[in-house]
Amino acid sequence: MSLLPIPEEFQQTKDQYGYHEDDLRHKLREQATSSTYFMAKAVIGFKDLTRRTHGSTICRVMEDSSTRKLVVIPRDHLKTSVCTIADSIRRIAKDPNIRILHGIVTGK
Repeated sequence: MSLLPIPEEFQQTKDQYGYHEDDLRHKLREQATSSTYFMAKAVIGFKDLTRRTHGSTICRVMEDSSTRKLVVIPRDHLKTSVCTIADSIRRIAKDPNIRILHGIVTGK
């Protein structure tokens, strides 16, 4: 299995701190599997996320160990991007054998 090359934006980190490529990959993987915000912003590339709105609120709720979570915020705040997509990918990357159930209730 061949690994993808280190993205250019992380190349400076590699050169600046003298990380070996494998060490840098390990550190990035560790951060991506422990932080929903990092997974969404840096790995998946959701550019509209902000640390204040998403990192300190929605992502922290998703990283909580509780098995049941309810995120109620207005439309267009990237709930699906963070809660359904990014957090699910983060949790699967952390534990490939995990089972995830997403439920939805409409107002009708």
